[in-house]
Amino acid sequence: MKQKISNLLKELNYGLIEREPHIKEALLTMLAGENLLLIGPPGTAKSEIARRLSSVVSDGKYFEYLLTKFSTPEELFGPMSVAGLKEDRFERKTDGYLPTSHIAFLDETFKANSSILNSLLTIMNEKIFRNGTKNEKTNLLSVIGASNELPKESIELQALYDRFLTRMFIDYVSEEKKVYLLLSENKSFDGVSIENRLKVEELESFHKDMNKVKLSQENAQIISNIHKELKEKFNENDFETISDRRLKKAVKILKASALSNERSEVNVLDISLLSNVFWNDEENRDEVEKVVLANLPTSDSKKASKMSFLYDKQFEKFQKLNISENMAQERNENGEPLFLNVNGERVSEKESEILEEVHLEHKTHGYIYFYGRENFQFSTQKADVHPQHHRFFLLYSEGNPVQNEKGEYIYFHGEQQFWNSSHDFFPQDHSYRKLTYELPFLYENQPIQTPLRNIVEDLEVLFRQTSSKLPEVEKGFGEIEQKLEEVKTSINSHLWIEKEKVSVVKNSLQNDFEEVIEVLAKFQKLKNTIELYYKKAVEDRENRKKSLEDG
Repeated sequence: MKQKISNLLKELNYGLIEREPHIKEALLTMLAGENLLLIGPPGTAKSEIARRLSSVVSDGKYFEYLLTKFSTPEELFGPMSVAGLKEDRFERKTDGYLPTSHIAFLDETFKANSSILNSLLTIMNEKIFRNGTKNEKTNLLSVIGASNELPKESIELQALYDRFLTRMFIDYVSEEKKVYLLLSENKSFDGVSIENRLKVEELESFHKDMNKVKLSQENAQIISNIHKELKEKFNENDFETISDRRLKKAVKILKASALSNERSEVNVLDISLLSNVFWNDEENRDEVEKVVLANLPTSDSKKASKMSFLYDKQFEKFQKLNISENMAQERNENGEPLFLNVNGERVSEKESEILEEVHLEHKTHGYIYFYGRENFQFSTQKADVHPQHHRFFLLYSEGNPVQNEKGEYIYFHGEQQFWNSSHDFFPQDHSYRKLTYELPFLYENQPIQTPLRNIVEDLEVLFRQTSSKLPEVEKGFGEIEQKLEEVKTSINSHLWIEKEKVSVVKNSLQNDFEEVIEVLAKFQKLKNTIELYYKKAVEDRENRKKSLEDG
């Protein structure tokens, strides 16, 4: 079926310029058993598209009519049956008219008056014609409507407008392609070749198989998200409303797309077709398309974010154990690391006495240089000894602590003398003052560590949790990988999608895929690291137990 449809599209496009998207939309809409509206000026091949579509169906009947405000029901649905009237039956002879046609083209659709409007609504929606007292099932596959403008101001025509599930604007051929248009006049369309035509039975079978095409809950949620976002975006535009009927029928287009592409389930590329279904106001077409395309990879982006969240939570739990080689840092009841301060007290980092800012009592301009270089000792480490044992000093330049190239503060200890000068060199007359700057004591609290054997249970729980979450991450990775491959394949072979239109979907999925590759690798590494420390902790505990038993 897919190859046949592909051949059909090539034949239907023969001799037409810049009409491929419209031909595609018309054929897909017909396959779905729905109706298409073409909006544009006269002379843009609207009726030609409809006539060509009628040749797709073997022995298909075609009906075409230009509606005006003076059109009568007889012109569309057939004259009254004289024989019926003699028997007091109000019936029409419909043969050769709209109710017995397979494809119908109604030009200036919204010129329809109220006398024919109700019958049109029923035929287009339920494919049923109310003929006298009987409801007759019609042969109608699709109605193609044409109009120069949309019925924004007419409430009574809103229902008719809603019956056209897909809408497309059609304009004159661009200036760049006008030369091809002139040359194409020599190419006449003789109809679709017999071998490529679709039999009525084939179409009926296609419609039955459409009902078997699956729409996953995930993809249904994407459609619901699009609908919700559009509703919020255009909440002040009454004309821009998607009815429940329209929302439900939109799925038919998606299923027809999936089935014609030989798939048993709707995918995200099929959903991109909603950009021709979910707009009412021509001014909002581009915005609707942006919303549709932006929502297509949303579920996978959420999946990737969830995987990252799972990793971050597990990594955070691992960090709280503060493991370093065979030791782990102790924590208080709030989970904060504990330190031993100079007085032997167990304190958190917030309670530590590490100096953050130093203020000199005597500020000078210029530079402070040290005197007695041979006795000078310096380092970037804060002191870890009692303040009574040493004096500690910090080199200053123009009132700011001196830092090395790594941004570390430079400390020195041992009582030294400084000289001060506003110059950056030794003054020749040695006229300088000797200044000694003694800074407050700097003390680095020592982390309180505990052997790994004391956190065996914590490591075991963490290992079990991480191991149980890893399959979930692997599953998400597999799903995104599969969807990415499916999208790549579909872009190249999809019957209905314009490749450039969904490049955003492909790129977004690619980004999600690269993210989950990184997350999966980190998650696996984290699991292996936790497992290693767990084994070491168990070994440490067993060795300690054996040591105690041996006395």
